[in-house]
Amino acid sequence: MTNLLLATTENTDNQNSQYTPLNDPEIAGVVAHINEEHLDELLGFLSVFTSLSTAELDLVDAQITDIYAEGIAIQTCPKGVENQSTAAQNSSLYNQTFFIAFAAPISQLDDLQAQYILLKQRADKKLGKKTIKLTKQVFEVQNSYRISKNMLRLELSMPSLSDVEGAKSSNVSTYQRSGLRVLV
Repeated sequence: MTNLLLATTENTDNQNSQYTPLNDPEIAGVVAHINEEHLDELLGFLSVFTSLSTAELDLVDAQITDIYAEGIAIQTCPKGVENQSTAAQNSSLYNQTFFIAFAAPISQLDDLQAQYILLKQRADKKLGKKTIKLTKQVFEVQNSYRISKNMLRLELSMPSLSDVEGAKSSNVSTYQRSGLRVLV
């Protein structure tokens, strides 16, 4: 799999036209969230999927500029550098756009999470880090009742390893409406 380096912002528009944009009104919010909360992952992607050195990555921050069906565009930007001469010497590092391809193209925003996590898993493996796993859990609501104005307690059951013989284990979780949090 080839990751393309788009060396200058002038070439970005021409190069990006070969990718399929996702037309979803929620894309901007997803991009903003990833840029605000997942900088370390973006730098990890650049470390693994590009030719940037560790020394170069120490001088830049990264942000997603766009999400396409085929992958994500990540742009380097200056880290808070106080020394202007250092910034001038390394200006070639800034505003470079890198295309990081997904394992499989996505057709809708709902598919993004799985492909992003696959990128993260591949990057973490190459960096020797522990990574996250995608797991799907199915619960059945056994009972629910209010414990306060904004809290609803759910009693859930989920299959366990011994469910093969028909046994179920019960977990009690709390659902907070305002934050959609489930505490197990």
